[in-house]
Amino acid sequence: KEPNIAPALWLLISYYALIAIEAVRRQAGSRISAIRALKSVSVWKTLGGLPLIAVFLHTLLKAHYVYQEGGYGTGTITPKLLADNAVWIAEGLFQVHTSLIITAGLAFLSAALLLFVAVNITKKRFSAELVFTLFMLGLFASLYLVLCASWTQILRYWYILIPLFTTLLAFSIKFILEFAADKWKPKRAPNFNFARIPPLPARNIAAYALTAFIAFFVCCNYYNFLYQTLVQHIARHNDAKLLSETTRLLDQDQYIQVLDAEYPNGYELITYFNEYLPWFYGREYDLRAQPPQEASRPHYTIRLIKVSQPDIVSRLPEAEKNYRALAYAYRIAYLLQMGRPHRSRDSGDMLIWQIYDDKGDWIWQNGETLDIRQLVSDAGSPIIRSDFDVYLSDRRLIYINDRCSADALDKPFFLGVFPVDNADLPEARRPHGFDNLDFDFADHGFSGGARCFAVRDLPEYPIKRIHTGQFIITEDGFRHAWEAEAVLSNE
Repeated sequence: KEPNIAPALWLLISYYALIAIEAVRRQAGSRISAIRALKSVSVWKTLGGLPLIAVFLHTLLKAHYVYQEGGYGTGTITPKLLADNAVWIAEGLFQVHTSLIITAGLAFLSAALLLFVAVNITKKRFSAELVFTLFMLGLFASLYLVLCASWTQILRYWYILIPLFTTLLAFSIKFILEFAADKWKPKRAPNFNFARIPPLPARNIAAYALTAFIAFFVCCNYYNFLYQTLVQHIARHNDAKLLSETTRLLDQDQYIQVLDAEYPNGYELITYFNEYLPWFYGREYDLRAQPPQEASRPHYTIRLIKVSQPDIVSRLPEAEKNYRALAYAYRIAYLLQMGRPHRSRDSGDMLIWQIYDDKGDWIWQNGETLDIRQLVSDAGSPIIRSDFDVYLSDRRLIYINDRCSADALDKPFFLGVFPVDNADLPEARRPHGFDNLDFDFADHGFSGGARCFAVRDLPEYPIKRIHTGQFIITEDGFRHAWEAEAVLSNE
């Protein structure tokens, strides 16, 4: 997890290499030996590399210490780990899973760049562009090698290679166009009768081919770009809504607890509210890690949950209704990749901020306030009566148990949603004939006193029936603790 050790070392090597090359070339016409030429380098130039040495040694010693202590982000480096990571990074950089055309194009540009560098070094045609290209190549190669030692394959670890890779590709395109312009100069058109149009110069063919490749690359990847931009946009807006609601409650002198005491990320969120936000926004957020000592004092709880569920940007039918550009970009990628576009996610994890009161009557969720008593009142009678009574209100299922126990909360919930039209299901679920929205109480549930409830949003498409309940995991598999079915009259 210290990839900066690579640029630190390469900067150090490059600095002293350039000093040495400059000294030797300066004395090239004399009889002074290379060693004597190096000794003529000024002391100040030699000492100028000390900060680079300090940075490199600091990074090296820090990485060594963390590795020896077995800290987080470390693991045993083996030949298999290096080989697996090398292949994994190459597959991502060259977009192997996106399009073979893109992979071949990027491979051609990479090979052309290496050939240009090799030819110019062989012919001793050194220029500022060549030196800079060599520097970028060394930086890229050193980072690549260090990243091959990554303890685990997480995509963001090698993001730092992308600016270097794209810069090298840009130089490759420039060199190809210059080579084509120099070698294939326009000639007089031969005499022929067909339309009397002179042949297209090869330099123009190279330019058009590279332009078409870049356009193809953008069209194949624009969907993923829009998708990730939209996800970040939604996440940032949800953060802003949370801060606005938190500020409102604090202005009313309400006691707010961040998450439950047993929640694993509680410390990080306390740090976010009590240390980061005051520095960033200039306001103190006095939030607590524990509930109030006075049991009778009302309080609110904030938690952040990650749920694997289809959100508005995860499924194309829903995205088409709200984000036309995303749908069109997907269709273009689908066409260019012959019906198998590589998507960022098919149905991804969604982060949800929640604030709820200690009585279990009120929930704030990503900017939307849910009054549980009102929702249950609007629903009327439950559609299912069992260990949990299940109410249907405004395309939401509300599970309520007024005599809740810890044992009831430990059992996972299953929820199968059967659509009126099977085509409304995600592609992966169509063979099964229903959508799987299973969940745990920890992700969707709330408790206040003896009462506990869970809220589960239903998909937008018309639903024929649902099958739900809880199950117990056993050594042989699982068995139902309770199960029930309800027909929803094509709602």
